[in-house]
Amino acid sequence: MASLRLDPDSEKRLARAARKSGLSKSEFMRRCLKEKTEEVLAEKRDASAIWAEIDAIDAGEIPNVSGTDWGEVLLAKHEADMKDFLEALENAHTP
Repeated sequence: MASLRLDPDSEKRLARAARKSGLSKSEFMRRCLKEKTEEVLAEKRDASAIWAEIDAIDAGEIPNVSGTDWGEVLLAKHEADMKDFLEALENAHTP
């Protein structure tokens, strides 16, 4: 069980929104929490989805993926390129 402290203005807004929705304040908060957590957790994709986007960029295609964090994709691409570069450099100096 969790508890939540609200400032007076948030408490009033919660009460109005819950009343307008025909829900108790607790049920309203549960539904809001469920909706928001599902939204946030859905934004986290596994590494294979990010690599698929990187492969598409390598192929010269920019996939039209809603919600894509291109900063994350480009950073992963850069890290992969740097890893390949460092491995090649290491192999070039290995007798």
